[in-house]
Amino acid sequence: MKLREEDLMDILVGATILGCGGGGSLEEGWKLIKRELKKGRKFRLVDVDDVPNDKIVASPYYVGSLGGNSKDNLAVKSFILLEEFIGEKFFGVVSTEMGGHNTAAALTTAAELGLPLIDADMAGRAVPELHHSVYYIRGYNMCPFSVVTAYEDKIIFSRTRDDLHAEKLVRSIVKVTGANVGVTSHPIRGKIFKRTIIRNAISLAMDIGKSVRKAKEEDKNWVLSLLELGGFLLFKGECVYMERREGSGFTIGEFELQVIEFYLKMRT
Repeated sequence: MKLREEDLMDILVGATILGCGGGGSLEEGWKLIKRELKKGRKFRLVDVDDVPNDKIVASPYYVGSLGGNSKDNLAVKSFILLEEFIGEKFFGVVSTEMGGHNTAAALTTAAELGLPLIDADMAGRAVPELHHSVYYIRGYNMCPFSVVTAYEDKIIFSRTRDDLHAEKLVRSIVKVTGANVGVTSHPIRGKIFKRTIIRNAISLAMDIGKSVRKAKEEDKNWVLSLLELGGFLLFKGECVYMERREGSGFTIGEFELQVIEFYLKMRT
């Protein structure tokens, strides 16, 4: 399907909610989308089963902190770099995690390169480290993968000890350069991809975002609107304290929630 501007915003809002505070800033992600829309780029979403068994799909994203800058299209550059290393054009783009910024990175990489975004995700929510994915659970390594820094350093990791070590290596690059880096990883053939990936993740994000938008238009409680999509209300409360800081390539912090009312009955 062709994605309209309204669909794109719904996807990012839904991805931000699924990200549970991770996956980057919705505002920064929307800047990426708007930039591509102004250039007349087209956004396409295709089903997992549309991926040919013998073709490769891969995941472009940013690694760093919430405050990082991604204006230099580093995710796109890392995607192209990995294609060049493997010597094969990829069929499409896969989101690495749900979040306002990294879901946008997948969308805009696909749009800029004229590729489809696959209706899938590697985690189904935002995750703190690179090895937190369904591929890792199923025993598929993220190598080879590419990294491009804000200084135009271009790095290919053809092999690492394991994905946990790969996480440490990439995070070290972020720390040394002091900025987000673009990464493309998990070049996977369609046959393996279809039996591994989390399906319909982008559609779910779009449904969530649409539910929020409709509730706001009708001046309804958008949180309660999500219950119709299978969620449950655990408690009502407010955030009474929050601290956030940058450190070691992460955004680190803590927050405190004051519960006003518990809801013990959960949907099953």
